[in-house]
Amino acid sequence: MGKQWAMKGVVVGAMMMSGATFAEINDGLGGVIKNNIQPMTKPVAPMAAPAMAVGNQGKVISIMSGSGYSYLELESNNQKFWIAGTKVTAKEGDTVQFEQSVVMNGFVSKTLNKTFDQIIFASSVNVLK
Repeated sequence: MGKQWAMKGVVVGAMMMSGATFAEINDGLGGVIKNNIQPMTKPVAPMAAPAMAVGNQGKVISIMSGSGYSYLELESNNQKFWIAGTKVTAKEGDTVQFEQSVVMNGFVSKTLNKTFDQIIFASSVNVLK
């Protein structure tokens, strides 16, 4: 069954890239998507975004690095929060600007042996100085 689903995943990916609609993809898989959708049994709580400055920037309070990523603790509007992005050359006191991609709660970094209560994964981080 695992190989069957993996192959269907490849088919779905190819169909999505071709511009196929949900109905076309579902029909192409023999109705497997429609026939296997289960209703949610309990509501999912939305993730709250941390308070931050307009323009997604902050002053660097501390820096950690691991596995090609930089983890920066920032402060903005008297709020501290963490961001992670590809390795960046920044130092404490620098101001950085970032593009927010995903916010995660309870993220565990095995490389750093640290659990972040909340962290923003940034698609880009730029040092403004």
